[in-house]
Amino acid sequence: MGTLVRVPPVNLYATVAAPPAPPVPPIGHRDRSDPQLAEHLDGLCGWILSHAGDGPPTPAQAHAAEHTWRVHNHYSFDVPAGGEDRLAAFARASNAVVFMPDSTLRDPEGNVIVGPGAAGADVPYLPRALQRREETRTRLAGNGFVTPEFLPPSPCEAEIVLRSGEEVLARAAGLMLVAVVAEARASGDPLEVSAVRSRLEPVLLTERDEAFLAASNVPREALPEFTWKYESLNLLQWALGAGDLAPPTAICDVPSVAGRMFERKVPNAIARSPSEIADTIDEHYRLHWLAVDHQQRGVQPPVQAGVVYERRVALSWLIGLGSMGWDEVPTPT
Repeated sequence: MGTLVRVPPVNLYATVAAPPAPPVPPIGHRDRSDPQLAEHLDGLCGWILSHAGDGPPTPAQAHAAEHTWRVHNHYSFDVPAGGEDRLAAFARASNAVVFMPDSTLRDPEGNVIVGPGAAGADVPYLPRALQRREETRTRLAGNGFVTPEFLPPSPCEAEIVLRSGEEVLARAAGLMLVAVVAEARASGDPLEVSAVRSRLEPVLLTERDEAFLAASNVPREALPEFTWKYESLNLLQWALGAGDLAPPTAICDVPSVAGRMFERKVPNAIARSPSEIADTIDEHYRLHWLAVDHQQRGVQPPVQAGVVYERRVALSWLIGLGSMGWDEVPTPT
């Protein structure tokens, strides 16, 4: 077992959104309110994955990269003599990995996860996240969906900060706009974008959405990407308390989903608790793995892969995973 030796500075990357007070004053601290944190974490993620060389990352490297997407707080410490145990306790409480000056990424006990001397250590997970993984696997198995034990836990309540209801509703309206326009173009009876948009304002669109809406000639094969957005829209409506979330074995009830948007029957406040959302994230992560595994083996998946994928995109964006925009949010399997 390694140790967190006193070689300043050390950097802690904590996934807990509201961690306890540090044991000693940090020499640096930033959270997601600092726009430079996302860029810094992107660099850390690149450093982690560079250790895979030309091959796929090891499970520990992949999990370390995923840890960076969950980070809410970055601390730098000049650890005083005798302060190593207090630092380790703080790292455990805040679910942090520790980057040492010897260019190793370590767990709170000092075991090397990535870098020279790495020998099987993994990133830490909160007890509730580990417990939820087993609860989800048991629940899914009871419904005939057997998922592997080796998949890591998903973010839990302490690692989740939800976007505002107003932002979520505006993004739902943006999804509705691109989905209905794509559907109309596929039918050969295109709609006037401005007319539809006026019924949905305010709308939140991505650069990709804007480019699609502005294009005068979109190939038919490109349209399904946008008609599938009804599924991510359905997830956001559920988060806002409008409608239920059926098992992802069939596509959503598109007329009902669309009707709620045009009739403005979707609230602008998050209605689901962080616990409900964490349950849904963990369930869809495991179902997504199941769908991809079946597809790779040439077997019909037991769930609709497109439905699960679109819901995962919406969930990752909803919790700000990776501090990324909608078009970049990660959905690893």
